[in-house]
Amino acid sequence: MLSAGYALLWLVTLEAIGVLAFPVAFVLFPSLRDRGYAFSKLLGLLLLAFPLWLLGSLHFLPTARWSILLVLAALAVVSALLFRRHRRAVSELVRREWPLLLVVEVAFLLFYVGWALYRAYDPAINHTEQFMDFAFLNASARTAYYPPEDPWLSGHGISYYYLGYLLFGLVARLTAIPTSFVYNLSLATVPAMAAAGAVGLVSSLVRGRWSGLAYGALATVLLLVISNLEGTLELVRSLGMGSTAFWTGLGIKGLDGPAASASWYPNEAWWWWRATRVIDTVVDGRSLDYTIQEFPFFSHLLGDLHPHVMSLPFVMMAMALAWCLFAQGTGYLSLSPRSWPKLLLAGIVLGALGPLNAWDLPVFLGLALAGLVLWGYHHRKDLGLVQGVLHPLGVGGMVLALAFVLYLPFYRSVSTQVEGVLAVQGPVTSLKHFLIVWGPFVLLLAPFLVLQLVWAATRRLSWGRLVAAVLVPLVPYLAFVLLASLQGVEGQLLPRLLHILPGALLLGLVVYRALDATPDAEGRSQSFVLLLLAFAFVLVLGPELLFIVDVFGNRMNTVFKVYYQAWAILAVAGALAVYYWERWLANAVAALMPVRLAWRGLLAVMLIALLYYPLAAVASKPSGGADVPTLDGLAYLKADLPGAHETVEWLRREARPGQRLAEAAGGSYSEYGLFAAATGIPAPLNWAGHERQWRGSYQPTLGRAEDLATLYTTPDAQRAREIVKKYGLTFVVVGARERAVYGAIAVDTLNEVMGRAFESGDVVVYRVRE
Repeated sequence: MLSAGYALLWLVTLEAIGVLAFPVAFVLFPSLRDRGYAFSKLLGLLLLAFPLWLLGSLHFLPTARWSILLVLAALAVVSALLFRRHRRAVSELVRREWPLLLVVEVAFLLFYVGWALYRAYDPAINHTEQFMDFAFLNASARTAYYPPEDPWLSGHGISYYYLGYLLFGLVARLTAIPTSFVYNLSLATVPAMAAAGAVGLVSSLVRGRWSGLAYGALATVLLLVISNLEGTLELVRSLGMGSTAFWTGLGIKGLDGPAASASWYPNEAWWWWRATRVIDTVVDGRSLDYTIQEFPFFSHLLGDLHPHVMSLPFVMMAMALAWCLFAQGTGYLSLSPRSWPKLLLAGIVLGALGPLNAWDLPVFLGLALAGLVLWGYHHRKDLGLVQGVLHPLGVGGMVLALAFVLYLPFYRSVSTQVEGVLAVQGPVTSLKHFLIVWGPFVLLLAPFLVLQLVWAATRRLSWGRLVAAVLVPLVPYLAFVLLASLQGVEGQLLPRLLHILPGALLLGLVVYRALDATPDAEGRSQSFVLLLLAFAFVLVLGPELLFIVDVFGNRMNTVFKVYYQAWAILAVAGALAVYYWERWLANAVAALMPVRLAWRGLLAVMLIALLYYPLAAVASKPSGGADVPTLDGLAYLKADLPGAHETVEWLRREARPGQRLAEAAGGSYSEYGLFAAATGIPAPLNWAGHERQWRGSYQPTLGRAEDLATLYTTPDAQRAREIVKKYGLTFVVVGARERAVYGAIAVDTLNEVMGRAFESGDVVVYRVRE
């Protein structure tokens, strides 16, 4: 009952925030059929967080419940004024588009309730990087100023993309829902907001009310429900089909032969993990090109509340803003004073991608600016040089500047592991692995791309567009040539050119057709789809040539992040490609009716096959963690380690802002750092390997592990006092992990320096005497 109550309170709060923000969305998204209703909850969260974050970063206003209510009150005043100005238009929108508004809300509720129910059966925050996410959520939910203090490196701010944690942390503060519940509620909210956004965006690019709803639903399925083809291979394998040679020939670790299952899903633990580790070159069991190809359903199933997951609905909103810029250009945003509020909002929305997930910022800010420039190109003859070219460039420059300047405090406080860009030297993606990962979208897009080729061949050739179509795919290859030459791997130039050539030709085709499309309503929509495809193709082709240099030293993380972005773009573009193919078939001669039926049958079979993975994974993945369904991510702790659970609850009640704790330091991907993670109270050190990833160096962590070992074991009370003072410690936790790591604890020293403040089970908490 407690979980259901919290889930309802969370939902009501989000709905209320959405209502408050809708008048702002109405103004910001004039080219969407629902005028931004699909993004109103998301926009409301951002408009709540941004002023609190900015003023908190400047130390002008602390974040507390009263300041959250103050910002909400200010948003309500602004929205009331906007509603008064646009009341008739809003009323007309509700009268005209109520089916769409209803479907958007149903999509949100369907995914919210569905994932909340799933999480109730798999709530435990206890695997992969969930402790890390929980630590950042708790730190963001208790801080007064920004950046929040790093729970695993006290004295330092979080050096990671923390805005998503802050968004949900603010709702936690507002509702007073414990963060152990908020973690799972957030995991249910992200796909719900992404689903609403996909429906709202796609329905705006499709002619016809009911067609818009149908293709919006298709985009939602492509974005959030289906898997890649590895999931279908799991079905075939579990049926005991295929020879050993076939399975080993696929080159996917773990798929080494048929494995008939006694159930309707595979028997192996975590079999669903393989779908995200397809692209690799394995020699003698050793990975030469280990990469990650995560997709949204897997993310939500896994339950890591990572930045690239939380940014997914914001990616949908950025694409919607890009569509508005492309559809209306400087009629939507201009440099005139009347447009300044919308310019500011556009900067806030697009700029938020940086502190949400910095990988998304250049891609989707670039998409928005490309949409504006493409609008100017299409209207260059009517508007002339100044209004058709220079003015869009000026507006784009202003949006670009705002996106960075508004979030400058974040960039000033964050370190990075990025060291540059290099050419990919090792193995690249094989055709079989490419088709396993991207096969569904290849099938969806193929007819649409054939139509584009036919239309391009039957129209008068434009040499200017042809040059652009050649240059766009050529630029990344030339960058590869330059870097490969500097790295001394010139022998790969021709083989790599042949490797990317098919994709480069397709990229050139969509660029040519995007420039060639007519500027009427139908042409605008199709041209925007082509623009989306151009960005998606660059993202897929890019890691075959170049990678971002980081602590991993290979292209693993680059493939991971850009493939995720490409999936989001292709889900939208794929649904719209099907729409245009279906429209062409509907207008074609009757003799093509069998083609239409065959196409629909093939599409239906593919979608049904792709649904096996989500159904089987949902049935087999949950590990329980509680006697009854619950959204409490720490319920397992109460059952397995009641002493630790009671300690967490006590620390949450007792700790005050600015206080810190000590606990045993352990490695990444472990349950070390539990107390700091579960409370947000900073500790001197944990997960040092991850701290290196976030900061690019071990330097800030040096000496801390040794100091902790000394604190727990030294008989010298004065030395212990020095360490307590050095790190500003208030609490020292002694439990099973501390005894396992440090052996005999210097209890007498701790009693002399501090005092026993709490004890439960095998856990003792010492507190500095005031």
